Amino acid sequence: MDALAVGMLAAALTRGDKPLFDVRRHVTALLLSLGIFSIGVVFLWKFSPHASDFAMQTIGFTWMAFFYATILLLANGHTSGWIARVLRIGWLREIGTVSYCIYIVHIVVNVVSHALLLHKVPRISSGKGAAVTVLAAVLTYAVAKLSWILLESPLQRRGHAFKY
Repeated sequence: MDALAVGMLAAALTRGDKPLFDVRRHVTALLLSLGIFSIGVVFLWKFSPHASDFAMQTIGFTWMAFFYATILLLANGHTSGWIARVLRIGWLREIGTVSYCIYIVHIVVNVVSHALLLHKVPRISSGKGAAVTVLAAVLTYAVAKLSWILLESPLQRRGHAFKY
């Protein structure tokens, strides 16, 4: 819920005819904020790496939401900046196109791949486990791309044809 609320706040502050927050005028402050949030992300990664840890449960998820919201604000409002340039890289845009399906199927593909090939639950504690995980990632992308080509894109085009 924190991430949803922070995202809605960012959108509400920056949208409309007279936005309350103009990203272009506050790039330096946003970059400074990104630096501070990045330090917190490294801290959380090092000292509270699990979702059930106290730091993640108390402030971690909210901190991560502000970190990503700052990245999105900089990417959308400061289009000549390095963050926007990085996020326009072709393969990242391609993954973004199929990301929802990746989100939906990745766990199933990973679990099934490990079960069929190694007869184990997913683990990257060995070379074989890492190789199967990489294979599962490739298969996940393939499933998502097929879904995009055969199902999602045609349905999206059909939906955009309606005027409402």
